[in-house]
Amino acid sequence: WKAVCGSQPLCRTRSKDTAPRSMSVGSAAETELRLRLVKPENGRLGLKLGQHGDRTAVRVLHVQPNSAAAHSGLRPYDRLLYIGGKPIKDSLAKALQILHDSSTDPIPLVVTRGS
Repeated sequence: WKAVCGSQPLCRTRSKDTAPRSMSVGSAAETELRLRLVKPENGRLGLKLGQHGDRTAVRVLHVQPNSAAAHSGLRPYDRLLYIGGKPIKDSLAKALQILHDSSTDPIPLVVTRGS
């Protein structure tokens, strides 16, 4: 894992549309979640993002307890699919840029969990 990110602004709360959806991917089951990050006044997310060696996904590496990211429902190993309605695919730089530049508050996220 390559740890990147840091204290970018963002945070919490789940939207009404957070009902998880399960999907099978090969032999592993993933759950898709819709979360919302509310930008904290101090600008710190309490979140580290990175990529596995093959760089095929952007994942949450660490969530600081009681942080904005923790309050949003993000967990380590969650895979980011969309930030602010924009697809992330495998671009860590794009994920960080969208989080940094977003003027939407809260910022909608779509993640998968469980693979």
